[in-house]
Amino acid sequence: MVTRSTTSVRTSPERTKSRRGGLGWFPASSTPETVRATILRWQEEWRRGDETRAFAVRGAATGKLVGQCEVRLKDAEIGEPSYVVFPPYRGRGFASRAVRLVCAYAFAELGVGRMELYIEPDNLASRAVARNAGFVEKGVLRKQGKAGVERREMLIYSRPPSD
Repeated sequence: MVTRSTTSVRTSPERTKSRRGGLGWFPASSTPETVRATILRWQEEWRRGDETRAFAVRGAATGKLVGQCEVRLKDAEIGEPSYVVFPPYRGRGFASRAVRLVCAYAFAELGVGRMELYIEPDNLASRAVARNAGFVEKGVLRKQGKAGVERREMLIYSRPPSD
């Protein structure tokens, strides 16, 4: 994967519970054993050709883990990226750069025909990441996302390979 000097994307380490009740990425709450087990599981999934490709987002100068980005294959034509940048590193372009890179990877290596993002309307930072990564807002999906038992509206963003 091609990177630029400010951001590097590599295989990602860990997943734990987030404050919103879903899955999130917080390295302080993981142990070396859980990180190792997660990496081994992802490597095996990658070898089998499973639908998720996960990457770490690291500062290029330091190698420090600053977040994660992944792409899930919804079908032969659609990929769905997701991303998290840890609070101290937000606002520096890491997420936008990681999403651009994971899109380039999905289009070139996985043959994806379109990328889609689903974002809660009040998540302004994530909406900015989508726009900065070349996505265009396409509409509102009512009761699409789920947080616990509650269904939520989601905005759908789309990006073809040409953007």
